[in-house]
Amino acid sequence: MLKRWASQPWPTNYERIPGISALKVNQEAFAGKLVSKFCSDAISPSETKSVVEAKQYMMIKEGGMPNPACARPGVVGKVSSVEACYDAARSR
Repeated sequence: MLKRWASQPWPTNYERIPGISALKVNQEAFAGKLVSKFCSDAISPSETKSVVEAKQYMMIKEGGMPNPACARPGVVGKVSSVEACYDAARSR
């Protein structure tokens, strides 16, 4: 019955939770699974931190300019990716 209430395709838009007691015991696990399934724009802070630490840079503001007190402002120009922007900024 519940599968019919879900929008199509139902396997993508439906998640079975096997009862209130299972939900109470595993709230974090179910919350993480549901957020990752239904909120495609959600990010994982721990994964983001790992990626940033590995690359040693991150985008803080798209289209922004640095504060002249901490960095020399300049135009990098149009680049194809965040990585290319990093390379262009580091070469200045």
